[in-house]
Amino acid sequence: MHLKMGEKIDLLVSEGSYKGDYPSTILSVGATELTVAIPVMRGHFVPLRPGTPVALRAYRNDAIYMYSTEILRRVEVDGLNGLVLPAPNKLLRMQRRGDVRVEVSLPLELWIYDSQQKEQWKIVQARTIDLSAGGIRIEVPHAITGDFPMEVIFSLPGDELIRLSCRYIRGGSLQGVGRYWVALRFDPIKENEKKRILKFVFQKQQDLRAKGLI
Repeated sequence: MHLKMGEKIDLLVSEGSYKGDYPSTILSVGATELTVAIPVMRGHFVPLRPGTPVALRAYRNDAIYMYSTEILRRVEVDGLNGLVLPAPNKLLRMQRRGDVRVEVSLPLELWIYDSQQKEQWKIVQARTIDLSAGGIRIEVPHAITGDFPMEVIFSLPGDELIRLSCRYIRGGSLQGVGRYWVALRFDPIKENEKKRILKFVFQKQQDLRAKGLI
């Protein structure tokens, strides 16, 4: 797996005053070094210094990849402020895309289309129960079955709306609440949308681990 110029990544700082996860972009890739954009927080550059230990996290359709390193120096690339890192000898594969499903409750709209005439539809107000990069389980007010064209529309915290076509897998009743659940598979899903969901799932999992909940 190779990192590419222009790729969106996360830069993880595990110690010091600027500990945190920061979105960034790869500005250039060389044989022995690569340059990432200096992260910005609240409109200001995060003043990370040479020698600071960091980890770079990249997202692919099949998995999350990471390697640990340190900042070598600060540079300017085509007018952009960057941080130079050693190029990785090997990227650690953290998990496969379909491995992790996290529980999360978010408002969601389920659009169910007429199987013959897609311009006819009904909208069901629902909530997510759990989510992965491959599919979603939702809570709905009434039982839903059948092979109808469907779409889900929802937002991840701090992110824009996601609208995905999906396919019914199975469903059932939620005991004691008089409501129902439906499992849906995203079909199809674009690479960028997969990465957005995968990033959210990974960060949610990390938060739960930090709290000792998993």
